[in-house]
Amino acid sequence: MRKLHEINSDLMSVLEGYQDTTEGESLPDIHSLEMEAVDKVKQCLHVCNRLQSEIIEAQTVIDNAQAYINSRKNAVTRIEGDVMLTMEISGLTKIDDPDMKVIIPKASEKPFIKDEKLIVDEYMRTIPATLKPDMKLIKEALKAGKAIEGVIMVPTKVSLRYKKPKAA
Repeated sequence: MRKLHEINSDLMSVLEGYQDTTEGESLPDIHSLEMEAVDKVKQCLHVCNRLQSEIIEAQTVIDNAQAYINSRKNAVTRIEGDVMLTMEISGLTKIDDPDMKVIIPKASEKPFIKDEKLIVDEYMRTIPATLKPDMKLIKEALKAGKAIEGVIMVPTKVSLRYKKPKAA
């Protein structure tokens, strides 16, 4: 079976008036070339349609896989929340079994800046030409009992820590 570019080359030669033919050599007539071209174009477009269908099918598989991943992530989040709640209700902060180690560290506090403009320069640090609150210094001062205008202590988010499987 001839390739489309071969048919195109023969069509161009016929349309140019047999300029490059040698004596005794004959090219197919224009009608048979056009029929061959139509058949080949239809075959090529069938291939394109099949490839497009495969692309759509692959995208559906990818979308379904992404939905599956998201549902699994949601399940993990829900189960971890249930585990944390159960451990908190039962007063557990640690499980140390040979096959599973689980820790819920005590909640700590961190400064929450209500209004950065009210913080005195003593508790600010310079970050390339800008003044930013020095959270470490502020935390130390608050823990030492100093009151800093524009800052309050808020609890940090408690997290569940356990060994998770590594991706392949």
